Amino acid sequence: MLNQINSDWTERYRPQTLEDIVLSEEARSLIMKYINEDIIDNIFLCSRPGQGKTSLAKLLAYNIFQCDTLYVNASDENNVEVVRTKISNFSRTLSSNGKFKIVILDEADGFANAQAQRILRALMEEVSENTRFIITANNKNRIHDAIRSRCKLIDITPPKDGVIRRILYILSNEQVKVNQSVELPKLKTLIERFYPDMRSIIKNLQSCVFDGVLKLKDYNVDSYFIKHVLDLVLEKNHVALRSYIINNESLFNNDYASMISDFYHLIIDSDLVDDEVKPNWTIIIADYLYKFEEIIDPEINAFACLYKLMKSI
Repeated sequence: MLNQINSDWTERYRPQTLEDIVLSEEARSLIMKYINEDIIDNIFLCSRPGQGKTSLAKLLAYNIFQCDTLYVNASDENNVEVVRTKISNFSRTLSSNGKFKIVILDEADGFANAQAQRILRALMEEVSENTRFIITANNKNRIHDAIRSRCKLIDITPPKDGVIRRILYILSNEQVKVNQSVELPKLKTLIERFYPDMRSIIKNLQSCVFDGVLKLKDYNVDSYFIKHVLDLVLEKNHVALRSYIINNESLFNNDYASMISDFYHLIIDSDLVDDEVKPNWTIIIADYLYKFEEIIDPEINAFACLYKLMKSI
């Protein structure tokens, strides 16, 4: 019956309760403290995509605390007037039920306007008696330090054992037949491949169910992709390299930071790369992995990293 209602598992298993969100014990304990005391701080939820930041923010505001809530997608509404009018007007008035109000500023790393962030920082201070802010972002470095310092940072990276339990629950709820001796080792590889992106894990899991039977592909074959990337780097064939990676983005879920990380783990143990080269390549890769936290276009950063490796040979 569930399949008739909604065929997309990522939507069907979008968290509806706090128990549906895979959290560390530390994060869950803090949230339960807020619930038991019926009060929360300004909260900053920062993690990679697909871990449930938006779901948790909405769940807290709408379902648990049941506050008057303003939702703002900062990727779409990211100018000064949004803060001066929409957020300010909402925050300065009293709530309808005597509780504090909540502003959800979603995808706030798209809120790059420096002036808007300065106004927001001042506003958060002015309305602190009446309004709380729940801010979500993929890249914390794009949010001004003064805003972050006014929030409680909650790391919602899901623990792997919790991810496994959630996936097994989904398979059981969907009544999917699983050959445990064959599929469970592959399931662990799938989770490792896309962790900590729960959305990608669930999406790829569903794609491997055929007529109610789980038939996972061998995700270790993705090492062939990284191996060919290395071959093209060593050949200094930048044209073929770009074409090959672009045409195979699905193999790394368009996650260029993970691709570069996988590349490092391959080269560090590879006989194809001279031991004298590896330390320099490690320094280059580490530098570009750090830049992923700050840049706007991960694809450009990844290719810049690979091209620099080419030039260093």
